[in-house]
Amino acid sequence: MNDVLNLNPALGLGPLCDGLFNDCFGSPSKPITAKVTDAITNQPLFGAHAYFQDTPTTGSATDFNGFFTLNDVPGGTAIVVSYIGYEPVTINSNTAPTKIKLMPLANQLQEVTVTAPAKKKPSKKLWGGLAMAALLLIAVKKKGKDQPTKAKV
Repeated sequence: MNDVLNLNPALGLGPLCDGLFNDCFGSPSKPITAKVTDAITNQPLFGAHAYFQDTPTTGSATDFNGFFTLNDVPGGTAIVVSYIGYEPVTINSNTAPTKIKLMPLANQLQEVTVTAPAKKKPSKKLWGGLAMAALLLIAVKKKGKDQPTKAKV
């Protein structure tokens, strides 16, 4: 009977049967874990988004070290990894790398320098008031706290 169905283990048909099973019933699902970094600085990208291309609301964000995990990912699923200011990358779950490098966008804004006029010098009235207050404190200190002190401003 095995010879008629060609399922003889000696013939090495295991991979063929596995391939038929996956084609008929879908590829088995597996978790995908990867680290997302800046392609230039190699720094981890905290908060990058990894999601299924067909269902963008299903996904995960990277942690402080740049890692994300997607659980129960069907084989052959397209996964998009994106981050603000970077080119998004699409990977296949069958060949998903463990390290994903994102390139910064070329059209980012350049550095901006903000300048302001120098502070104006305090007015003479302010300096005069501060000088009077200092003199008043000196007078109070010399006379003592219990004696009244008079000053004109």
